[in-house]
Amino acid sequence: MRETTLFKAAKRRHLGVIGIVLLAACNSPSGPSDAGSRWIWRENCAGAYPAQESSPYVLPYASGRSFQVGTGNCEGEHRRDTFEQYAYDILMPIGTPIVAARDGEVILVEERLTATRARGLENAIDVRHADGTIASYVRLTTNGALVDLGDRVERGQIIGLSGDGVNGGELLHFQVRQAGGTIAITFRNTRPHPHGLIPGESYRAQ
Repeated sequence: MRETTLFKAAKRRHLGVIGIVLLAACNSPSGPSDAGSRWIWRENCAGAYPAQESSPYVLPYASGRSFQVGTGNCEGEHRRDTFEQYAYDILMPIGTPIVAARDGEVILVEERLTATRARGLENAIDVRHADGTIASYVRLTTNGALVDLGDRVERGQIIGLSGDGVNGGELLHFQVRQAGGTIAITFRNTRPHPHGLIPGESYRAQ
């Protein structure tokens, strides 16, 4: 009787361990796939991302090119519940052509600053869209703006050249904002990403 009881207790502990392992696997970045991309252990930030098929946005670089996401949503400097929680840092060489992710009007151009600039004082282009949202293309190279204030731009049009980060690193900081902070978006011209672009993975613009 005692051996049976001990056996049952050991079996329960074994099953418990299996359950913990399976739970960890399901929540691991290398776990089950999600719409053709690597599983994300959490849905980034709060709320759902808009449907990719109807998104008005394309990736902010030219069709046929592929770049890796450095910092994604709700991590690092884009941590949750901050103004930049839905921003992306996309790794790319200095001088890479940047395209407008959506039609709009150029409302800010800053290109005079050098690599010694401080955070918050960076070369950037802002484009306002028809719904009032604003896309920011930040950390451009010096004299890297190819549009002027007041210009109308079309989705996919080259508007500037990428630069470097405040603390080093060659990248483009991209975000879309409205009153209160950045907003979650998807890009219609790349592979499925229902919970946002995944840090460490590359995305090809189609």
